[in-house]
Amino acid sequence: MQDRLKVLRNECVVKTKLAKYKQRVVLNQHCSDWEFKAGDQVLQKIPGLCGALQDSWEGPYVVSEVISKVNYRIKREGVNGPGGVVHINNIEEVRKRRP
Repeated sequence: MQDRLKVLRNECVVKTKLAKYKQRVVLNQHCSDWEFKAGDQVLQKIPGLCGALQDSWEGPYVVSEVISKVNYRIKREGVNGPGGVVHINNIEEVRKRRP
């Protein structure tokens, strides 16, 4: 009985890892149109604070490190510390307003 449970658990672990990998591939394949560099100013999405259909944006933050094609380390200007890692879907370029 114990051996059977170990086998089933191992199968679940393998299937879970495969499912997570497939989900990550699908999510990241739609993110290839955007790209940020270290030093770029961005806004971070704060989901659901302004209502069901509208997200709130907080910032500006500065991209301090490009971790991968879709993951970036951002931090507030003038604040010491390591900053946080965010997915590209949760950041947006700061657009300058015209006077």
